[in-house]
Amino acid sequence: MRTLNEIKTLATRTAVENRPSNLADSDILRATDIVANLMYEQDLDDEEFKLHRTEYTARKKERAQSMRTIFADIRGKQTMKEQTVYYVPDFDKLRMEIYNEAGDLIENRRMRPEERQTSIHDLPNAKAA
Repeated sequence: MRTLNEIKTLATRTAVENRPSNLADSDILRATDIVANLMYEQDLDDEEFKLHRTEYTARKKERAQSMRTIFADIRGKQTMKEQTVYYVPDFDKLRMEIYNEAGDLIENRRMRPEERQTSIHDLPNAKAA
């Protein structure tokens, strides 16, 4: 077996390189502790990520629904909004005219079967002669 001095004397060159090296038992225990701590930190990060991912997914879904609604409004050149409407039957033509609060005709469609049947309450108030 050669001594370190002999090896240094016989060597033609020296270099600093990454080479395998055996670990002592204390080094293995220290590395195991480091890995355990890293795994614990990763678990905490994963839990935090799940919380933020849920919030992000909810925001993304809400934003996508808003965009779909707006695109539908743009394509149809109109939007849905709650308003008072008035249904006026035309029994001669069997049509139902629907007016908005401004008095504009917004829809004119065929009467449904249940709308064709009149009752005493549907008739306009007639004055007795």
